[in-house]
Amino acid sequence: MRETRLCPLRHSRFLTLYSAERQALFTERKEANENQHSSGNRRPHDRLKETFLHVLAHEIHHIMFSQLVPEEMSPRQYFFVNFAFEGLAVHFCNNAATPGKPAKYPGPMLGMDEPGWQFYREQHEPLIQKVLADGEKAKDLTMEQAAELVSGYEQFTFTSLKTGETRKVLQYPTYYAGCCLWGSIDLALGKERLFEVLASYDGFLDAWKEAAQVLQSAQGKED
Repeated sequence: MRETRLCPLRHSRFLTLYSAERQALFTERKEANENQHSSGNRRPHDRLKETFLHVLAHEIHHIMFSQLVPEEMSPRQYFFVNFAFEGLAVHFCNNAATPGKPAKYPGPMLGMDEPGWQFYREQHEPLIQKVLADGEKAKDLTMEQAAELVSGYEQFTFTSLKTGETRKVLQYPTYYAGCCLWGSIDLALGKERLFEVLASYDGFLDAWKEAAQVLQSAQGKED
């Protein structure tokens, strides 16, 4: 009999979204991000409004996400669904891209910490491989152990898997890796296939590998 755990949205950790620590990091990044987008004729108010709308859409996405996943999960499913929780929100609502996974829509990424995202991009391959390996480990864990494994990816600091450098991050690694893994399934195989995998989790790894091949092939044709 499978162990169960509530959907991530129902956890109290969701309430840490606007924690003092995260707000401090946001303030630290705000000026740098605004300077990066200061060219052109767009007013700061317009940029702020656009970013706010994307952040709002991101949070509404979380509410609807809880309707797509089962409340009863295996430890392995729980591990990967946590990555979908944040990853699909930034894929659909913040237009985030990763190597091998283009942005969902034309235009820039919005409402995200761009220096932190670049930090993840620089270690893309080892990070994705670590997530996949930990997901395999989760199938032999209890739910409590799987939750502890996930918590290692939900900190406001992250140590580079390539350089060993530890940096503050505004978005957890679950945002980045989830955007790549789950967003690829949407882009390559469509929403219907994505929803099917979310609902049952059957075939997640096969769907991810298939999606990665489709996107890689499409990129090769563009090049």
